[in-house]
Amino acid sequence: MTGYDKKYGIIKYNNNLYKSYAVFEKGVFYKRNELNDLTQNVKDKEGQIKKFFVPDIEVNCGSEFKQEDLQQEHKKYERYYKNLNKYQIDKTKIHKNRYYLKIVKNGCEIETNDNILTFILFNSSYANQFKLDPTIQNCAYLAFKNGYDGFEIFNLFSIRNSVNKLEDSAECDENINFIVKKLSKKENPEIILAWGYGNQQKCPQRVSLLLSKINNKNLKQISTRQDKSKMMHPDNRGWNRIQKTFKDNAIITDFNQKDINNDKIK
Repeated sequence: MTGYDKKYGIIKYNNNLYKSYAVFEKGVFYKRNELNDLTQNVKDKEGQIKKFFVPDIEVNCGSEFKQEDLQQEHKKYERYYKNLNKYQIDKTKIHKNRYYLKIVKNGCEIETNDNILTFILFNSSYANQFKLDPTIQNCAYLAFKNGYDGFEIFNLFSIRNSVNKLEDSAECDENINFIVKKLSKKENPEIILAWGYGNQQKCPQRVSLLLSKINNKNLKQISTRQDKSKMMHPDNRGWNRIQKTFKDNAIITDFNQKDINNDKIK
């Protein structure tokens, strides 16, 4: 482990700007051919190129910034992103592991704010301190709907957009230690476990290890209104499979420890 890169940024969500920061593994980047394999350039429904991976740049967004200050900084980023071409993206260093992502309302202290909802998902994605993916947008919806000033994202796996190293014990140890250390600074926070029931069955030992180390009594999960027993992932694909929409059907319920015990027995 080479240490951490901490990058500050600005997130645009529902036409509002929020302060953010992400923590990546320092000095570990995707190679050009790996980025191509991850199809960072795909077309959306309108045929426009949608860039999945956004360069991990940084802008100035101090804790006391006013909304107009954030708008000015965000415009700098938008100009930079809009003018990117494929050559520049191929030459850009994209971090391979993201350990953490945090978004808070403007006017809130980004480092120490306690009114934060914590999520632990399955694996990291292309989302960073400037761009949310649909999964993180759903997390934002739940957090702000329930009166929180912001939210933070951890994952069972830190590697971005790929889970082909399920047995990578070094990555497992580093990622879980990062989560435990970060959460130890809070007093029994509400934690939403949201890696999904199907994903949980792929790595029951990692799930059990994490739960034994965080030792938190205030564990919750995302479920549907129709079935409060199964843990759902906030990714829209899972909700599409059960023909439900996230915003209309996702609720926060108590964590179902029984599923973990059953998976350990298998």
